[in-house]
Order: sequence, then structure tokens, then C-alpha cells
Amino acid sequence: MNRRHRFLDESQSTKNIKKYLEEGIFVRICWADDMEYEQTIDTYFINNINEQKLTKQSGRTWILLNQYNGCLKAITIGQSQDIKNELLRIVSYMHSNDAFKQKKKEYYRQLYKECRNICFYEVDINAFVRKYCNDFVPDITNNLLYEITKDYLAEALLAYYTAASDWDYSWGGMDKRFYFHLLDYIEEKEEIK
Repeated sequence: MNRRHRFLDESQSTKNIKKYLEEGIFVRICWADDMEYEQTIDTYFINNINEQKLTKQSGRTWILLNQYNGCLKAITIGQSQDIKNELLRIVSYMHSNDAFKQKKKEYYRQLYKECRNICFYEVDINAFVRKYCNDFVPDITNNLLYEITKDYLAEALLAYYTAASDWDYSWGGMDKRFYFHLLDYIEEKEEIK
């Protein structure tokens, strides 16, 4: 089996996505077909930056969901320190008609043509990690490690638990390391059963 793209089955991943939406772990930023997406994204980040007490060094995670026939499917997940500008760029790619060929632009433009009912959400990393990673012990060292790594942890876990079909880790990145450690842990638990 190719461990690189090992995810849960679609039925379980859809249940997880619905649960995360109901719990407020996924917070809607904007629909991809919103023609006023710049204003919608700006408004979201103005309203949410102070509430979360974020700094310039805070990592943030987003997920792109497709809704069709009553099902929810995770398409991809990303994390960075500046998801606002990342999402503005991605949605502009979706709406772009220029002839300039660029792999990412083409990917998002084609995705938008094929999946018109897609929406970007921010992941409430703190809520997700506190609820689903309950081995966390608060102290100075753990708090520092938590703040530095929580976005990578959330990205890798959600890629697995939502079966994000087009997600891929950064080859030299922490998300890759977290993802394979997660798979090792899951496979170890499966062997014990």
C-alpha cells in the first residue's frame, strides 16, 4: 500500500467533516464563487484576528471543502502564517481567465470549473488539538512546542481524517513528518488489534 496517500474511507471522512463543522472547528471564510471574495475574505480576517489573539508568527490552517449531493469532500488543506493573502491569491486563480500558464493557477482554475460548490474554511487549530489530541500537558516547554507545531499537526491529522483528495505534504516540511508519524501510530494500533 502506498502510505503517501493513505486516508480514511469516504463515508467516515464525510462523518468527520460534518462533525468538525458542527463543533465549530471549521469556520467558513468564503465560497469560491463569491464575486466579492476580496471583501468577504477581508471582513472574515478583520473580525477574527482580534478574537484569536494571533501574532505575525501564528500559523493558521485552512481547508477547502466540496459539497455535492448532500456529501462533503475535503479537497485540500494548507497552512501558513498568512492564509489571508494565500486564499486571496487562490480564489483569484479560480476566477482568472488569463493565458499565463502556471501549474497552481491551472489547478485551481480547473478545480473551480469542475466543482462550483466549494468553500474555504479556517481550522480552529486550538479547538481541534485540544479536543482530539488529549495527551497535551501544559507547561512552558510544551506550550512552546504546541505554539510552534500545532498548525502542522492539525494539517496532517485533518488530511488523514477528512481524506483530502488533493492534499500533499511539503517534501521537506513538518507536515510530512507529522503525517508519517501519524501513519506509524495508526499502523501500530492496527497491529495490536
